[in-house]
Amino acid sequence: MKRSLDYGETFEKTVPIHVHGSDGNVGIAGDPDVASSNETLFVVWRDNYYGPSGNFIIYFKAIPAGDEENFDDAIAISDKTREASSPQIAVFENNVYIVCEDKTDPENTEVFFRASADAGKTFGEIVNLSLNPNDSHYTHLAASDGAVFVL
Repeated sequence: MKRSLDYGETFEKTVPIHVHGSDGNVGIAGDPDVASSNETLFVVWRDNYYGPSGNFIIYFKAIPAGDEENFDDAIAISDKTREASSPQIAVFENNVYIVCEDKTDPENTEVFFRASADAGKTFGEIVNLSLNPNDSHYTHLAASDGAVFVL
């Protein structure tokens, strides 16, 4: 992650996005997405550090201005027992919305949704939006004034 405070003219040093384990090891991170509101950066990504059998799971972190280097208290958003990918995030004021793809079995991928009304301090239950016997992919997300749109 890099940050610019001068409209993209210059950028600060790179800060890696990943989960640090208590043993000092880190997972393999990817698929990041970001949104911002009220001087806070909201980040989602997939990482396999804590996933059983190396499953990639979705993590979330709210980063207040000035705390860009602390990813140690990231929150696991997806089910840790399944493979998740393609996280998307949208924020409106203190409402944070996250969707991702999650393999419910080896033959099927579903779209899952989680929401927070307190700037990411807590999240509601995981909701399966697709409930489809076939694979569901390529999700997009937007939020505005109390409305959430998932495509």
